[in-house]
Amino acid sequence: ERSQLTAQVMSVALLVPALSPALGGLIVDNVSWRWIFYANLPLALMTLLLTMLWIKPDRPSSRRVPLDVGSIFQQMRSPMLRTAMLIYLCIPGVFIGTSLIAILYLRGLGYDATQTGALMLPWALASALAIFLSKKLFNRCGPKPLLLTGMALQCVGILLLHAPALIIPAYLLMGLGG
Repeated sequence: ERSQLTAQVMSVALLVPALSPALGGLIVDNVSWRWIFYANLPLALMTLLLTMLWIKPDRPSSRRVPLDVGSIFQQMRSPMLRTAMLIYLCIPGVFIGTSLIAILYLRGLGYDATQTGALMLPWALASALAIFLSKKLFNRCGPKPLLLTGMALQCVGILLLHAPALIIPAYLLMGLGG
């Protein structure tokens, strides 16, 4: 069940990093970089409106439940949980760092913002494939082989970034590994 839920959440989470850079690149290349901020205003207002409609304030409770600190440290004894938390802390840095370096490198090769942003589309397609495969393989293989395979694919993708002819395969491998 955990793999099913993770796949559903990650599928939705793929849409933003896949579409935002491509749309942002089009806006920057054709209008102005300032419009990136203006384009976010309707989304922010819609989020505010939906939050006001959907989230109701909690009713104050006269009973206060104490924080069970002991159970937190008991859960932290699990090596799988500690490893998962460590990986979860490192992944955003690796992803953002790799993306930033790749963007600067591609700009140096003459790619414009639209072309650079569009490279997130093969990344997202490969990530969707990885989510589908991991959903099928998680219960059969467990997390360790999937994690190691993903890290290896990510590394190969990063190494391929140096060859301009291999940019799309590099993004595909990084998406599959990520």
